[in-house]
Amino acid sequence: MKIDNIFGKIIALTKEVHFQEPKGGFDSKIEFLTSKEPFFFLGGVVLEWWYTKPANIICEDIAIMATSYNSSLKVVDQKTFCSTIMKTLQENALNHEVFDGDLIFFRRVKTLFDARILEDVHEFALRLWKLINHSLARTITDWLVLYPLPLINAPSFDLGFDGLLLLRVDDKAAWEKLALKYKNVQYWNPLTGKYKDGIGCDGSQLWLACEVKGTASGSRINAGLKMRTFLAVLFSHLSLKGGNLLTKSMLQTSSNSIQFSAEPAKVGCVQKLASIGTLLHPLIDAVNVSSDIMSEVLNWYQLRSSAQPDKVYRVTKCSHFTNYGMIADNNIEQFMHFFIALDALFGERNKVEDSIVSGIKKIFPNNTKWDIRAKKLFELRSELVHGGSSSIDEWNNLAYYRRNFYSDPLYDVGLAVMTALRMYFTL
Repeated sequence: MKIDNIFGKIIALTKEVHFQEPKGGFDSKIEFLTSKEPFFFLGGVVLEWWYTKPANIICEDIAIMATSYNSSLKVVDQKTFCSTIMKTLQENALNHEVFDGDLIFFRRVKTLFDARILEDVHEFALRLWKLINHSLARTITDWLVLYPLPLINAPSFDLGFDGLLLLRVDDKAAWEKLALKYKNVQYWNPLTGKYKDGIGCDGSQLWLACEVKGTASGSRINAGLKMRTFLAVLFSHLSLKGGNLLTKSMLQTSSNSIQFSAEPAKVGCVQKLASIGTLLHPLIDAVNVSSDIMSEVLNWYQLRSSAQPDKVYRVTKCSHFTNYGMIADNNIEQFMHFFIALDALFGERNKVEDSIVSGIKKIFPNNTKWDIRAKKLFELRSELVHGGSSSIDEWNNLAYYRRNFYSDPLYDVGLAVMTALRMYFTL
C-alpha cells in the first residue's frame, strides 16, 4: 500500500464535507464546538457541517488502507478509526496550519477541501495524515477486560496465550499485581463486580480476564473473541466427564464486561462498562475445573501455537461458532451453530457434505455407525437450511435416527463438535 493512495482518499474526503446543504443530498448534518486558533471566544466556535453519502465509505477505505500501510493501526477498530478521522477534521477546522479559518467560519467556500491553506494538495494531505495518525495513537492503550464466570470453580490460572487469565476473587496477590498496571482495579470489588457507588456489572467468584491492546471498543471485541475460544475449548475438555454441561438453567448470565485502562489520561477513560455479548450459558449445576483440565487446555493452546495458519484459522472460527451454539436460545440455533463449527473445521468448497462426514469419521474411528449417523445429521442440516423442516422434531427421519442410534441429533452434533475441537491438532 502506497501512502499516496491514502493521501488521495483524504483529499477526496475533504471534498465531501460541505459548509452548506449540498444539492445532491447528504448523509448527515452535525453541529460541533471547535476552539482552535485563530477563533477562541465564549469557549469556542460552533460550526455546522454536512457530510455527503460517499463520506462514510471513503472513511472506511482510509481505515482499510491505513491498517495495511501501518500494521500498528490494526488494533484500531473500524468504527473508532472512522469516528477519529471525522473528529480530527472537526478539531482542526480552525487550525491555521491546515485550513483558512475565515473561509470556514464565514462559509465563503463550499467544501473543506476548498478551505485548505496550502495550494500543494500533497502537502495538505500529509499534514492531515499526521494529525489523524496522532489522534489514532491516542485511542490505543492496554486494557484489562473482565467477564464473570458464575458457577465455575477453578484455580487462578495464567494461560500464557491470548492474554487470558482465570482470576479467583480471593486471589489477593493476582489482583494486586494487576492493580499495579490498571490502577482503578484496586477500588473495584470483584466479588460484587461493582464500585462503592454501585457502578459495575455482575460479580462472581471467578473472572475470565484478557489483557489486550487497542481502542476501548476494539479491545472489548477482540477480548470477547479470545474468551469465546477459551470457553469453547474448556468445555470441549470438560465434556469428557459427561454430565449436563450444555443444559441451561433459568438464571440470567451477563452480557456485560468491565474493562480497565492502563493509561486513563491518554484515552480519557479509567474504566468502561459495556456489552461484550453473552459468552457463557446459564449453568444448571456448578462446574469444577481441575488443574489437570487446565493443563489439557494449555496443551491445546501450545499445539495451536505451532500449527499451520490455515489450521489455526479453521479451529478459531470453529471455536467461535461452538461458543455461539453453547449459548444459543433454542434447539435449531444450537444445532446450526454446531454444524457451522464442523463446517469451519472440515468443510471444503463443492464437497461440503463429503468433507464434513469424512472429518466426523476421523474423530470416531472405532464406531462404524458414525458414518451413517454423520450423513443423517447433514441431511437434517439441509432440511433446516432449505426449509424442509422448521424444527428438529418435525424432521421425517427423527424416529429412524433415534431407533437406530439410541441417541438424539442435537446431542450428537454437540458431541461431534466438542470432540473435533478438542482433538483437532492430533487428528
